[in-house]
Amino acid sequence: MIGSRLAQQEHLKPGDRFSLLVNELPHSFTVSRVLSSKGIGGAFSGNLIVTDIRSAQDALSAPGKVNRIEIVVDESAIDSVLHKLENDLPKNVTAQRPAQRGMQVDKMTRSFQYNLLALTFIALMVSMFLIYNTMTISVIRRRPQIGTLRALGVSRTQILQLFTLEAITFGTVGTGVGILTGIALHRAH
Repeated sequence: MIGSRLAQQEHLKPGDRFSLLVNELPHSFTVSRVLSSKGIGGAFSGNLIVTDIRSAQDALSAPGKVNRIEIVVDESAIDSVLHKLENDLPKNVTAQRPAQRGMQVDKMTRSFQYNLLALTFIALMVSMFLIYNTMTISVIRRRPQIGTLRALGVSRTQILQLFTLEAITFGTVGTGVGILTGIALHRAH
């Protein structure tokens, strides 16, 4: 059975055959029914396929295995059904409300964001090291010019100011290019 929105998008009706690519292998299915947009057919905005467990296990190459079963229960009966499932299910199987699964997804998302933040700081440290090395090499390569300027009476402070001005100029241009590239990449995605 397929959701109504998916049936419209793919121009499918009962009796039509369609293929799904599951784990990089094509599997052929027949539409037995198009679900209405109410009830289970409205889940995932109608972009869903419902099949029996055996067909799903065959398509996923997981005979005898189930990783999740979703049950639609009246709101008033959720607590009693959840309690009964917790008592009847084996210890390695959990029963939980979708909101709890949402909290787990939020935790994973936050963890991913923290990892990205840490990687950002690492990238910043690496870039600071690269800038330091670039400026050091620039000073070393210009030793003859620095010597000439010193012989002409330019003070150490003035030479330091020249290199600082050069570093600020390169930093400003590099930051501007980086920000504009970041904005362009964000908008392209």
